[in-house]
Amino acid sequence: LLDIPFSPNKFNKGKLITFRGIDGAVRFANVEDMPFPEDIKDFHQQELLIRKKYEGESNIVKIVERDLFRIWKNEYKKWPLSVESLN
Repeated sequence: LLDIPFSPNKFNKGKLITFRGIDGAVRFANVEDMPFPEDIKDFHQQELLIRKKYEGESNIVKIVERDLFRIWKNEYKKWPLSVESLN
């Protein structure tokens, strides 16, 4: 059971990486070792591919960093992400 799935959580130990999907929902970037059915794993991988394409970025660490900076700097107006929400 992982109540707070974010990397800094002491129980996660940085093993599970989460990111925001373009709809704003928390998604799992590396589901290989998670006890999820294959269709759920596929869903999260698809969401990651969509986000990577949207951002033009293949490095998940940079995507997570962008999420954190957008929130910290208040550089988005709303989720889902869109060109308009980043202006």
